[in-house]
Amino acid sequence: MNKLICFDLMETLVFPPDSLTLNNWITKKAYFLTGFQKEMFLKGFPYSIFINNIEELNLVKDKLLCRQILNNKDVFDILSVPYNSVWDRITEEYISLFMKNYQFNENIIIMLSKLKENARLCLVSNLYSVYKPLISLLNFDSYFDQILLSCDIMERKPSLKVLKKTKYKAYENRIFIGDNWHSDLIIRKRQILMRSDTKLPQPFASWSNSL
Repeated sequence: MNKLICFDLMETLVFPPDSLTLNNWITKKAYFLTGFQKEMFLKGFPYSIFINNIEELNLVKDKLLCRQILNNKDVFDILSVPYNSVWDRITEEYISLFMKNYQFNENIIIMLSKLKENARLCLVSNLYSVYKPLISLLNFDSYFDQILLSCDIMERKPSLKVLKKTKYKAYENRIFIGDNWHSDLIIRKRQILMRSDTKLPQPFASWSNSL
């Protein structure tokens, strides 16, 4: 067995609730959100009410993706934001809605079982700790030989520190599967870099044997 296959989690194996479910919740419980906040909730970002633009989104990601968040009050403390009971409620309701209605194709389990016969499987994800229960709910420990979550290892893709933890150099063939080329795509040393407007299938796979 000389093959390594690394999967991302969100928007690759697991997807947010369908837009109808989320829009119904927004209409009933979070109608006052801005358009940007609604868009981010639809994409699965649990702390959308804390942000108003892309810059704030990236800042919150930097502060929360590599942390263990025990409760929403931790988020207020980490972001140095005064406690707001409405924001707390909206965030809690959204996370609960997500965990009850996330989308997952059961055929993925069949696929992973087949792949595991001839390859070492890794799950490598920039994941907010509130979504970590998905791992046990989907029994991923039984299918992945290694699970690397940013909230556990305190590092996030595309850091080489994360890549090295997969022990990729021990494998002649390496495949990385994800949905975000900024963090999931592994560029070969001599490969031409893609422009930022390059459109990739969602999700996509990057193959490399020359890292």
